[in-house]
Amino acid sequence: MAYEPRKKRELSEEEKEERAASKRLARKMVTVLAIAFVVLVGLELVSRIDFDSLLGPDTPKTPDGIRFEYADFEEDILTDATYLDKTRLMAYRKGAQMTLINEDDYINYDPAVNMMRRYFDILIHGDLEQYNTLFTAEYQKKHKLPRTEPFTMQRIYDMTVEYVTEVDQPDTNLFHTYFLVEYKIQKNNGTFRADMGSDCTRAQAFELIWDTETKECFINQVCYPSELKIASYE
Repeated sequence: MAYEPRKKRELSEEEKEERAASKRLARKMVTVLAIAFVVLVGLELVSRIDFDSLLGPDTPKTPDGIRFEYADFEEDILTDATYLDKTRLMAYRKGAQMTLINEDDYINYDPAVNMMRRYFDILIHGDLEQYNTLFTAEYQKKHKLPRTEPFTMQRIYDMTVEYVTEVDQPDTNLFHTYFLVEYKIQKNNGTFRADMGSDCTRAQAFELIWDTETKECFINQVCYPSELKIASYE
């Protein structure tokens, strides 16, 4: 009797659909694995890129990781509309009351408040010569002033000066006034404040000494709040 090959069984429609679905699933798994491989390779390549070298020397970085803008000593920031749109009036807080001081109203405030206005104005204009005139002889000696390293015009805004206390120096006309001061610098380039980045704040404490008769006022301390020393004459 001659051999007769076994006839191949016809697949049902349901079985055909199951096989097709299995093939589609296999193709999808291969695609997903390929994409995952490409992503992993890409991440590995990105991790090896030295972004600091790509940014170049015009974007200096501090040990704290603060990156600064390019310092352009020729730029006039007072022609920059994005800066002029910022709040550039100084806010003064004493107790529960806070006031944005308009230019015409400084006449109503004591020399210490007016000195803070002058301080900010000098920084905004990048005026190194006038900056060196703001301090007491004691401060100049301690901090090796006059400063010789120039700073650019500073895009200072959101200035807040908070009254802390004042001390009357006995047998003199001198008052010691203490403030907590905060402000932001748009596009900070680090030529003046190298301890904070752009558009953020880092509070400082100020001691100002002023004469009640002559109204002369000078800065005697600029430090972080935890380092402030308040005069005592007891």
